[in-house]
Amino acid sequence: MTLFFLAFLPQFVRPDSADPHALMWLLGMVFLALGALLDIGYACAGGALSRWLRRRPRVLARQHWVVGGVYLTLGALGAAAAPPVGP
Repeated sequence: MTLFFLAFLPQFVRPDSADPHALMWLLGMVFLALGALLDIGYACAGGALSRWLRRRPRVLARQHWVVGGVYLTLGALGAAAAPPVGP
C-alpha cells in the first residue's frame, strides 16, 4: 500500500505548497476512508443477500446448478481450445 501511495499520490500534490507531506498524508487518509466505506457497503450488501438466500432454498439449489453449468462450460471451452504456439 505504501508503494502505491508513493507512486500514485505525488502527482496530485504541488511541490511548492505550504506542507506537501501533510497533503500527502491527507490524501492517503481520504483514500483509506473511502476504501473503508466501500468495504462496509460490500459487507452490508453481502449480509442482506445471505439473509435473502437463506429464506429461499430453491434459489440456492438453482444457484448450485448454474455454477456447475458454468464450470462445465469453462472446462469444455478450455479442452477445445487450441494449444498455444510457442516460438
